[in-house]
Amino acid sequence: MRWLFIGPVYREVPGLAELQSSPRCRFLGALPYETLQPYFATLDAALLPLTDDDINPCSSPVRFFSQLPTGQPILYTGTCAQIAETPSLAYHCADGQALTATLKNLAATGFDDGRAEERHRFAMGCTWDQRAAAIAQALEAVLEARSRTPAAR
Repeated sequence: MRWLFIGPVYREVPGLAELQSSPRCRFLGALPYETLQPYFATLDAALLPLTDDDINPCSSPVRFFSQLPTGQPILYTGTCAQIAETPSLAYHCADGQALTATLKNLAATGFDDGRAEERHRFAMGCTWDQRAAAIAQALEAVLEARSRTPAAR
């Protein structure tokens, strides 16, 4: 198995120097967002190394949504409520053993978990136009309900 790491390394992590010197690991550092999609398409699976000690539990995971259209399996560590809302689209790995077991299972299937179409279909429903339409529909429903309330008249 080979590993591609994209993004800055902000802190020293035990074992990092070994990974950086391994011929199976490639570290590209920070890259402009608009250049990332071709890299995503080359992966067998994506790993989102989230932690619980920052804003990840309540953030919107842009990287998750960027990876979905490729259909490849997505594994994540830590907590992210928005990813957890769609458990069929990503594998939550609570610890290193779960991560290793999940990767072994996926490798045994050639990284085809049968969910590629579901991920792609979900991603196509996550456009800004569709989000704006959902917000407009929710606002219209609130305004309609308020117009029927006697206090609003």
